[in-house]
Amino acid sequence: MGILGIIFLIIVLITFGMFVYFIVKTAHGWGALHTTMLFFIFFSTLVFLFSSAGVAKRRVAWVKSHDKLKKVLADLTNEEIKIKYGDLSSTAQDNEALIPALAQLTRVTSDRGRVWKGAVLQNFDAKTDEYLLRLSLNKGGQPLDPAAAAPAPAAGAVPTKVLDEQLVVYAFGEGRDASGRMVPNAYLGEFIVDQSVGLDAKLKPTVELLPIQKDYIVKGNAPQWTIFELMPLDSHEVFAAEGSQSTETEYFGRMDEQQITQLLGAGQENNPAVQALIQSYLQDGAEAKPNIPDENLWILVEFTKDYVIEVDSKEKRNATEGGFFDTIGRTVDERLKRGGELAEVKYAPGDKRLFWKGAAEELISQGIAQPIKKINVRTLTNYANGFRDLRQNLLSSIQNLELLKRENDIVQRTNQSGLEQLAVQQDTRQKLDKDLEQVAKEKVVADSEVQRLEAQLASIQKKISQSFQQLQAAHQQLISGGATVVPAAAP
Repeated sequence: MGILGIIFLIIVLITFGMFVYFIVKTAHGWGALHTTMLFFIFFSTLVFLFSSAGVAKRRVAWVKSHDKLKKVLADLTNEEIKIKYGDLSSTAQDNEALIPALAQLTRVTSDRGRVWKGAVLQNFDAKTDEYLLRLSLNKGGQPLDPAAAAPAPAAGAVPTKVLDEQLVVYAFGEGRDASGRMVPNAYLGEFIVDQSVGLDAKLKPTVELLPIQKDYIVKGNAPQWTIFELMPLDSHEVFAAEGSQSTETEYFGRMDEQQITQLLGAGQENNPAVQALIQSYLQDGAEAKPNIPDENLWILVEFTKDYVIEVDSKEKRNATEGGFFDTIGRTVDERLKRGGELAEVKYAPGDKRLFWKGAAEELISQGIAQPIKKINVRTLTNYANGFRDLRQNLLSSIQNLELLKRENDIVQRTNQSGLEQLAVQQDTRQKLDKDLEQVAKEKVVADSEVQRLEAQLASIQKKISQSFQQLQAAHQQLISGGATVVPAAAP
């Protein structure tokens, strides 16, 4: 009991004592009925007084509770507004609020179409190139038991088709990331739904799978598939580490190096082209390095004046008549127009935003903003075209490899033939060397015999010359004197 309650109780006791005192003093002049009624009125007054006090006490408690809950309600209302819409008193972007987050999620998923995760590969036919999948309807994309039979339809009812027949889809093999979650990590190809009954769907590739894709499936590296109705879109934030925040040095958040390396560079540590690609993803949103291409150079600016950008065009037309935007980027499609006050984006002094180099330099030249930092923004990839180009490049590489193998085989055969001919020529050379050696020996003997014969011939010639001179001398003597000349003996 509080101090007020004690004081009130003392006052009641004093009042009751005075009442009894006055009744005793005046009782001889009153009748029994008057005295009884007076006592009844007094005690009734006390009862009503206590009741009023209790009501007042409860009312004060409820008023306090009301005021407290009213304040809590106001705080919760403000918190709800902040959670849903962000801080309305700030012009800074707040992607943590529900509505902006839903808008961002809508932008990410609007062009992605439907997605079926955790599809279990039950069977594949290498001859017909058909793949039978069991799709999952569980929340979170957890696969159903592959051995479980598809739910049987009611009698006379048409089985529900999870995938529509003749639907073209894109398939990715699933693998576990660093946190243990099953995520798409390998592109398996473009498929068409050939048959679909219940949760079972039979897919056939629209074009022949590459050997690397088929081997990946055959070797059991993709027991679970993720099926996309449309090829996923590229974005800057999708490769950021979970929970990372945007900063001036990491504008799109900290890039998840482990995830990027796992998705793009597994087993390609020594491939310079792959490593350069990984670096382009890791540098996305980082401070720009010198000599980067203009299309990747963006500038973070701080506004120095109030500036308004009109985002809705007064022109109205369907996107099929010329696109969603006019020549300066304003919306012309009625479905995308923001309308009302949202048709203009307002910037106040001190707001920081990232603009492409050309637009930022225009704002800076007009004195509307000042530069803070140059940011490297990766050019987004069109994966639909990118995978087709990659397929074409791989096919060209395979064809070039086969051509090189064939030419190498021809070179090998030619080399082998040359080696065989060289062996024959070497054998012939060895025989010729032996013949040459024998000829050299015979030449030595012949030269020696020639020298002997030449010496003998010279000796004979000398003797003949001497004999001839003697004959001449004898002939002269015969002519001059008639003397008898005795012929010399024949040599």
